[in-house]
Amino acid sequence: MLRRSRDLALSTGHFLRTIDALRLQGQQDVETIWNAACHVNVIDLDITAFLYFHTTIEDVLVQRTVTRALATLIYEAIEDLPALFGKPFKHACEIAGVYQEVESEYKTSKKKLGEFSSQHHSFLKNIRVNAGAHRDHDVVKFIEAVVQADPGKMINLASEFMAILLDLGRFSSTVMDKVNEAYRQKGVIP
Repeated sequence: MLRRSRDLALSTGHFLRTIDALRLQGQQDVETIWNAACHVNVIDLDITAFLYFHTTIEDVLVQRTVTRALATLIYEAIEDLPALFGKPFKHACEIAGVYQEVESEYKTSKKKLGEFSSQHHSFLKNIRVNAGAHRDHDVVKFIEAVVQADPGKMINLASEFMAILLDLGRFSSTVMDKVNEAYRQKGVIP
């Protein structure tokens, strides 16, 4: 897990340098694609860190703290990723002239994310609202949500979600390669 974490951190640095360069060049459409891909990378990095921490700590209360943070992270991700891969992303692919090439994979990836969200949204939201954000300031609801964030269930959920992130990462990589190729042919990038 530590190697994976290091690799993801290095990738994040590359993403940020590229996004910075795209901003300087005024390539907002391509930046939209790289931004979405970088979010996938950062979410994956965060989940990997939580899983590593969870597996190295034996204290049950600390594990429950990690799992409620994990539930909050996954909830926020299923809220954010559809927007990041939404209309602006699709439009950026259209501007680059690659959308038709990636349309099938785009729809498949979004469908997997949507299915996961439909299945787990209310469960994750309850934990996030009551034990992650402490919205109600009701300690009973807080403790119930902490208990609901069963470590075993959350580890399984995180693993399932990481498979979706891997799929989104592969898709993003394909899109970035195709956009780079299209922009090289147009003479936009060297």
